[in-house]
This record gives sequence, C-alpha cells and structure tokens, in this order.
Amino acid sequence: WKRKLQRLSSCALCQDVLKDPVSTSCGHWFCRQCITSYRDQSGSPGDCPCPQCGERPRTSRTH
Repeated sequence: WKRKLQRLSSCALCQDVLKDPVSTSCGHWFCRQCITSYRDQSGSPGDCPCPQCGERPRTSRTH
C-alpha cells in the first residue's frame, strides 16, 4: 500500500511529491507548474492530451 500511496501522491511528470496539485479531466494529478509547462510546450495548450494516458481534455482547463 505504501507504493500505491507514493504513486498517487506523486506527479507523473516530475516524479516528485505533488506541489499545488491539479487534476486533468481524465482524473490524473500533476503539479500545477509541471502541467502548465507541459501544455505551454505542446504548441496547442487548450487541446493538449493528458501526458499520462493521452486522453484529450473535456474542457480546456484543469480543475
């Protein structure tokens, strides 16, 4: 259970403990700074797929 907790509380992009966490429309969690940088670098931030599962956002913003 310890590994599962670590996996659930860590950012899939930086692999660190979540800082200012945000959730994508598909339910994956990232540090706000990490997902913002990822989307900015994608070239189409409003339609950027989830870096973990590839699902397109149902909305253009994280919640």
